[in-house]
Amino acid sequence: MILSPTEKNKRYDQIDAFSETHSNVILTGLSACGKSSIGHVLANLLGWGFVDIDQLFEKKTGLLISEFIAQKGIETFRDHERKIIDSIGFLKNHIITLGGGTFCEKRNKTKLRQMGFVVWVDVSPSIIARRLIINPAEIERRPLLKSLLSGKALPSYHEVLRAIEFFLEERVEHYKQAHLIVRDDYSSSDICARKVYHALLGY
Repeated sequence: MILSPTEKNKRYDQIDAFSETHSNVILTGLSACGKSSIGHVLANLLGWGFVDIDQLFEKKTGLLISEFIAQKGIETFRDHERKIIDSIGFLKNHIITLGGGTFCEKRNKTKLRQMGFVVWVDVSPSIIARRLIINPAEIERRPLLKSLLSGKALPSYHEVLRAIEFFLEERVEHYKQAHLIVRDDYSSSDICARKVYHALLGY
């Protein structure tokens, strides 16, 4: 959609007004719900920076998350994750995407809610399971999911679905503490990002 100069100025004013009260936008939700893809589009729409916590973790540690957890365990992983979140507390005007369990840690949740406006990208477990089952490499990238599947190289759709449902049941009460919930099973990342964008700016 092409905006007139007047419409563009109005849009910029809306973004400025939002950023005065919310330093960042933080996307949470289950693994493979599309947070990173949506985050990139949203960052472009707002003209903001973008940070993916999982990617930042791997850059700082020099290890894939799956390798780090295999070598040092989940508790050490969560400790490092908390330190990384603390290290970006100064950020302004950024879209920040989280790992599936990041927001569920009490200290992280408190810090992240202070850092910005938290959005839960709520996608049905059945949709996420379908996305994962057609791309087994995505399961390999997610060590907690892989461990729940007993390390199977080619789990069935129903096995993946049960694992995703387990994580949702474990995390849903935390996700509900987001400032905004966006439910979308079938839209593209671009359309879903625009839904978030319009919700943030109030139109």
